[in-house]
Amino acid sequence: MNKKITREILLYVFFGAITTLINTVAYWMLYYVADVSNTISNIISWILAVVFAYITNKIWVFEKGNKSTLKEATEFFASRISTGVLDIIIMYVAVELLYLEGGIIKIISNVIVIILNYLLSKLFVFRKS
Repeated sequence: MNKKITREILLYVFFGAITTLINTVAYWMLYYVADVSNTISNIISWILAVVFAYITNKIWVFEKGNKSTLKEATEFFASRISTGVLDIIIMYVAVELLYLEGGIIKIISNVIVIILNYLLSKLFVFRKS
């Protein structure tokens, strides 16, 4: 694996961890501290996390500079929505229909979603022109 790809993956994992932290802390603050409903807290924290992920992926991970386009941002959010829906489907089918262990399935689903998010960002959203 070349140095650029290794660096890219390491930065993706690093900023992904921060993105997860932002999502979790924002949810916790909204739901437990501000007494906002579960659904609204989850939506707001997801939006904050995806905006952070877009900015960090664009500037540092895939090094596409500061100039944003509506098309690029739309593709990024659409890809994240699609993998979010996939996560919901995986969890529903595996846990609710097949009665598999939720914690283990969530880890497997997260791995699938992280890999797909990286590939979608690399191959479609921030692809080289």
